[in-house]
Amino acid sequence: MPELVLHCPHCDTEKVGFTFGGLHFNIVESPTNPPKPKRGLPAREQYIQTWNTLFVCRHCNEGVVVQFRSENSYPMGDRELLDLNGDPRKNGFQLLKVHPTAQCTSVPEYVPDDLAGGFLEAIDNLRRSNFNSAGMMFRKILEQATLELFKDEKDAMRSKRLITRIDKLAEKHLLTPSLKNLAHMIRLEGNQVNHEGFEKFDKGKAEQMRVFTELFLTYTFTLPKRVEMASQSAGQEVGQAGHSSPPVHTS
Repeated sequence: MPELVLHCPHCDTEKVGFTFGGLHFNIVESPTNPPKPKRGLPAREQYIQTWNTLFVCRHCNEGVVVQFRSENSYPMGDRELLDLNGDPRKNGFQLLKVHPTAQCTSVPEYVPDDLAGGFLEAIDNLRRSNFNSAGMMFRKILEQATLELFKDEKDAMRSKRLITRIDKLAEKHLLTPSLKNLAHMIRLEGNQVNHEGFEKFDKGKAEQMRVFTELFLTYTFTLPKRVEMASQSAGQEVGQAGHSSPPVHTS
């Protein structure tokens, strides 16, 4: 039976074993660009042959579809792959694509390095199904982010509770009403993880926390920096235009 070792896009486990679950064989003639003919094999029997296969991760039991193509030019069938033991790539098959693919994690632009590292750690926990850990990390990111937003007042606000920081930022118009509400949602959801009797995080709630946190970081760090850079660029263009020589008119 064929087997694979891949990076699982569901649980984010690297180099994990996958068990074969089934296949669909497809064969298409390729008269315009046939493979190199084999000795004694008529040209009309040159084919493109693909197999869409199901493989299941042994860690999380989620499946991926893997498409293979034969490196052989002669007609084949289901048994050619079914009868294999081990990795098809070592037995004359080319791996064309895997669906779904492992996601590339990105952090919103211009977020401070310590926040970016925490965000990546939280997402790593989320992908590994450590939902409670992910929830606590997202709340911790909010704590750090609110402290960063105070800038010169960071030391004075360090000992303040998160609820106080959020409300104070809103009073200083550093958070819009919508962002204030978003921050409180992250705070309250994160609080539940640390209290007995509350429902623990599942995948849906942890993913919601990820979305909320990413939005908060985007609106408090990414967009303001982009506006600042655009304003600086526009100011430079205006300055250059003001120092340019006026056009000379000739009669």
